[in-house]
Amino acid sequence: MSARSARRAASDTSCATERVKVWRARPADRPAEVQDAGARATSTRRVYAPGTVVAVDERAITVACGEGTLAVDELQPAGGRRMSGAVFAAGRKLAAGARFGAPPDAS
Repeated sequence: MSARSARRAASDTSCATERVKVWRARPADRPAEVQDAGARATSTRRVYAPGTVVAVDERAITVACGEGTLAVDELQPAGGRRMSGAVFAAGRKLAAGARFGAPPDAS
């Protein structure tokens, strides 16, 4: 999935072992290659695997995609209510390096 195609429909995924539905997302301004915090401008840039949380801020959770990055603005944990990406991240202490992925098995 590319960041450009991701805003068309809700999508089921997981974060850690929790099922979530992404309701609103958009291509992020942040590039897929993001310099490590504290690194010098001349240092090597880090490339994130698709599904990796690149950043969390007051507006959204930024996730690396196959092409570019995606800002997750609104999502819903299984059995829960819709919430902003920032509220979801704060409640779970989600930080850069966390992973989104395929939904866990329903069994």
